[in-house]
Amino acid sequence: MNQQDRNHGVQSIDILIFIFQAMKILIWISLIMSSILIIVTLIPNEGAWKNIIPPPNFVVYFSLPEELGIAQWGDGNTTPFSIVSALGVIKTTFAPKSLVLFYSLMTILTTLLILFSIIFTVRILKSVKKKAFLLVENAVRLRWIALLGIGIYFTDRITSTVTSSQLSKHLQFPEVDFTGINFFAFLNFESIFGSLFLLVIAEVFRMGAQLKEENDLTI
Repeated sequence: MNQQDRNHGVQSIDILIFIFQAMKILIWISLIMSSILIIVTLIPNEGAWKNIIPPPNFVVYFSLPEELGIAQWGDGNTTPFSIVSALGVIKTTFAPKSLVLFYSLMTILTTLLILFSIIFTVRILKSVKKKAFLLVENAVRLRWIALLGIGIYFTDRITSTVTSSQLSKHLQFPEVDFTGINFFAFLNFESIFGSLFLLVIAEVFRMGAQLKEENDLTI
């Protein structure tokens, strides 16, 4: 690898580190906002928090059991169209305090998982910049990133399911059925498969790093 390629690689890594560091700032802002929401929700005056901070966006699951109409294909053929299972967002100031607290705490938990994933990623990038990539420590970091990704998936789905279950008891809209659970939302396994694949890569990487260390010690 010539000097120009090395400089280009270092610049690319610096850009990635800068992007992830900027993401960390956004994550800290999100943590602060969620913490403020918890504090103002605990204020004895029931309506005080509504005037201090905007209400969160709650996820709700719903379906339209009746056919909405007929959809037309480009070739002129038609097919019935309906919404069997869908996800929406509602912003309300009438949500129970217990639900707001649960949502805020779960948001903080999910955000912390994302934050630690970013921290591990930045550490890997910094080791690459120092030309010390094939390390057992980096394999462990990759493993943690994969496990954190799985945790993010489940905390997000649990939060959505609980909030939708609670709000579905209170929401009414013509011809709309609000539901507490949506199996379609849990079918989005791309992140799980990606995390499991990363776990495999981390284990292979760890074994390679250990072999390298053993060879270095032998030499």
